[in-house]
Amino acid sequence: MSDRYNLYKNASGYIIVQAGQVISAHPDFSSAKAALDHLTGDDVPVEYPTHRTPTYRNINWVPRLDRWQARISEKQRQSVIGTYRTQAQAIDGYKARVGAAPVLVLPIEPPSTTTRHVLGVTWSDRLKRWIVKTKANGRMYRVGRFRTQAEAIKAQKRAKELLTPPERHEKREQELPSIDRPAYEDYKDLL
Repeated sequence: MSDRYNLYKNASGYIIVQAGQVISAHPDFSSAKAALDHLTGDDVPVEYPTHRTPTYRNINWVPRLDRWQARISEKQRQSVIGTYRTQAQAIDGYKARVGAAPVLVLPIEPPSTTTRHVLGVTWSDRLKRWIVKTKANGRMYRVGRFRTQAEAIKAQKRAKELLTPPERHEKREQELPSIDRPAYEDYKDLL
């Protein structure tokens, strides 16, 4: 049976039809609309996002629709799976279409008073991300943007390892050669 319900007006009032069969009859529009909302799940109150609402990849709140939206990326195109009144309904819709739960996105870690200061790792207020830059071989490289400072520091260390040629690693490990300089006493009488 189809999940699609239709509301029609007839001589005695309003009827709700699903796949050609009358589901219910109502004398006025308000009771018919309430029954239709109950059948379609629209009688569930809208769940508005808060700062504590967990965020999932491909599950978004759309303010202009006042609804949660589940999306999927197929062949580099975003397509909408559906719009829902609650985040849980959107997650269920995503699971039904994709066959797996959406990925929970970790919260962004903004800087605090205990933040470590690392050269090349900075916080961007506009992007709400940690920006990593590193200098190697006389050039400045942009490594990327990261949600946490720990990820950013790890990426910077890895980038430095990859960008620095192996022979420079060896030179750092070698000690400077000792230079035999004449002692001051050898030049004392020339002064």
